[in-house]
Amino acid sequence: MSEPSPMIKYEVKKLGVGGVLDQAIAVLRDHFGVLLITSLIVVVPLALVNVVVAYWLQPQIPPEPRSPDELVEFYEAIFTPLLPLIPLWIILAFIASPLSYGAVVYAASQFYLGGAVTFKSGWKRAFERKWALIGTWLLYTILLTVGMFLCMVPYFIFLFWFFVFVQVVVLERRGGGGALERSKSLMSGHYGEAIILSLIVFFITTALSMFSHLFSNRLLAGILQIIVQSAMMTVGAVATTVFYYSCRSDRDGFDLLWLADMVAAPDEPAPDANQLW
Repeated sequence: MSEPSPMIKYEVKKLGVGGVLDQAIAVLRDHFGVLLITSLIVVVPLALVNVVVAYWLQPQIPPEPRSPDELVEFYEAIFTPLLPLIPLWIILAFIASPLSYGAVVYAASQFYLGGAVTFKSGWKRAFERKWALIGTWLLYTILLTVGMFLCMVPYFIFLFWFFVFVQVVVLERRGGGGALERSKSLMSGHYGEAIILSLIVFFITTALSMFSHLFSNRLLAGILQIIVQSAMMTVGAVATTVFYYSCRSDRDGFDLLWLADMVAAPDEPAPDANQLW
């Protein structure tokens, strides 16, 4: 009997929440440096500029309001000096963030499927999919915003329908409504797992973010918060990518297609997800 391919390192199959977390931790343990650099390389410099300029524009936070009547004045005093930063916020929210997330998703996917990747190749794929990523991210944000104004229930429906839409955009080369519809299809029957994964990542992020409040210096606290959020974005991207393959194995039999491809050509590089249909 032939030996299994050395490239088959992780379990690619339908997994429960524990299995998803186990495989995500394994990928992070083996490749955390590349994944973190991929996440930090663009977002962190922009976020640092935001923190430093915000501190320069508003060195002192206004005192807390003592009555409801002072709330308007309080928020005006906070946000008015920061209006020049709006263009940077837009770049961070709708350009840098989706591209960064997409780059990490691609890198995590390649590592998980047994391939080799650098932060450059992750960003290369993100730039190849830039318009689809940015456009679908914007559409997703609009839908979530509308959902928030409709008593929050649609917000959570959209959140979990489209839980793996970035993976679909980057790995399956779909975009817009087609990517969202595909994500909804993959998520069918897996909402409970997605909720548990989201809560775990949320609580870990919240706990780590609390460390930034230990610093009385607002500038230092802001920098630490950026690093923590970027690291947790990396963790979340890896976990949702493993989860995406679990959902896809359940729906499409991806694990069997992938394994057959690996056995047929064990010395070839790991295939991209969109090549296996």
